[in-house]
Amino acid sequence: MDTRKNLYFLPLIDEALGSHEPEEALKNAFTAIRRLGRKPEYERGYTQFRRFMKAYVEAYSHVPGYELIMHEAIYHLIDDLAADTYEGSEEEKPALIEALSRNPQWRTAYEHAKETLAEFRAPSPELAIEVLKDGETIASLPVSEIPFSLTDIEPGRYTVRLSNGRVLWEGLLEKKHLLWWEAYGQSDLPMAAKTEEDAPRPTVSESLMGGDVTMDVIPDLQSGEIRFSHGEQRR
Repeated sequence: MDTRKNLYFLPLIDEALGSHEPEEALKNAFTAIRRLGRKPEYERGYTQFRRFMKAYVEAYSHVPGYELIMHEAIYHLIDDLAADTYEGSEEEKPALIEALSRNPQWRTAYEHAKETLAEFRAPSPELAIEVLKDGETIASLPVSEIPFSLTDIEPGRYTVRLSNGRVLWEGLLEKKHLLWWEAYGQSDLPMAAKTEEDAPRPTVSESLMGGDVTMDVIPDLQSGEIRFSHGEQRR
């Protein structure tokens, strides 16, 4: 057993505390301690260092201002505990968190770190396709629900975008796009369509999201329809 490597952190801390600028020297010392601790030969020593820090936290958590001496190490420890990346034993963690909680400043830092990580890890809301008519939202449906259709579409300026703000399509839909008589005249009435080949032809057809989604505008007798389908489902 190499005692020097098991206690390698002590000379680094002692030297830092004896320097003319101990706070800056301690920051550098802790950086060196963590860097060396990643090497296999210093693994046991780094475990000893964590135990040393645990003892320090428990001993001085009630003394205001003492955290300034070990600022970098304490807050590194707080981040590890909050992020569940603490490398010590599971038995040590509750005692450390309890000790930190007895110091108002450390408790606030720990709670803030936990809240920040929770927000970061929170699942993002599901992406939706939004349809706006003349600047007003008329529909918002999750992308996962494709295929879907919007009926009773009347003339106006339309915007199709994602809920993250990305615009997929903008354009003016007129009677010639939405009303059967305007689009096709008196032939091919919709009630006469019997097969897929006879289905109404779209007056507007756009490939969106790199071809993953197709938007078709279908005319009808009194108003139109906007259909969203997966690219391979396009008809």
